[in-house]
Amino acid sequence: MIASALLELGQYTKGAERDSYISNAKEMIVSLSGEKYKARVGENGGFLLKHSTGALPSNSEVDVPLIYADYYYLEALKRYKDWYL
Repeated sequence: MIASALLELGQYTKGAERDSYISNAKEMIVSLSGEKYKARVGENGGFLLKHSTGALPSNSEVDVPLIYADYYYLEALKRYKDWYL
């Protein structure tokens, strides 16, 4: 998930560039945490995120739950909490 990478980049930059990385990551996290993408407890086969895509050009893993999408989502949440709150 790009949000996690942007938060990491925010650790290595300063000023407006840092602020941009963090702001964009936060916007992505908020979007993914909304009803459109975050599954309710007990739904989606136990996965956290809905509508993930693994390899669109190959038409593989499109609009499905993916374990690695959940992993990077959780990593982004933890990084944001630990580094920016």
